[in-house]
Amino acid sequence: MTRLKLPPYGRALLERRRGGDHPLEVALIYGHDWRADVGGVPRIALNPEDYEPGGFDWHLFAGIKVVIHDQEVTGAEFDENLRPPTFGKFYDLITEVAVFAAFIEIAWPARCGLSLREATELARSCRWFDRETKKVQWPRWWSDDIEAQYARRMSGWLMDCGVRVGVIERKCVKAA
Repeated sequence: MTRLKLPPYGRALLERRRGGDHPLEVALIYGHDWRADVGGVPRIALNPEDYEPGGFDWHLFAGIKVVIHDQEVTGAEFDENLRPPTFGKFYDLITEVAVFAAFIEIAWPARCGLSLREATELARSCRWFDRETKKVQWPRWWSDDIEAQYARRMSGWLMDCGVRVGVIERKCVKAA
C-alpha cells in the first residue's frame, strides 16, 4: 500500500491540531506562488506538478473550512462540450479535500476578477444530462455520497463557527 504524504506545511498544521488548536479555516495554495494573501489563517501549499490524485493525506482538513487558492487558474482545465465533460486534476484535488473538509471555497488571483466559488455550487453548475441514462449526472469529481457527507460536515462547521463567535450557545448545539 502506498503511504500518503502530507503537503508542504501540512505537518505544522497537523501538530497544531493535535495540540488542541483547531482553526476554523485553512488556506490551500495551489500554484507556484505561495505568497498569496490569505489573512491570518494557516497555509498549506502545493505545486501543481507535485500533485497526483491519491498521493496526499488530506485528513488534516477534517471538519474545517478550506479555501483553495487556484493561483494558476487551473480550474479552467475542463471541456464542458464533451459528454461526459472532462475536467483536469485540479478537480480531483477538490474531491480529495471534500472527503474531509467541512466547507470548501475556491479562490482565484485578484487580477482575474472572479469571486469565491463554493464547491457544491461549482459541482452543481457542472452537472450534465446523460442521454443514455436520461438523468442529470454529477461531474466525475462529485457524487451523491460526497454531496451528502459534505452537507453534514458543513452544517456541523457552521454550528461550531456560531458557537466560537458567540452567536449560538454551546448548550443549544448539544440539544439539536
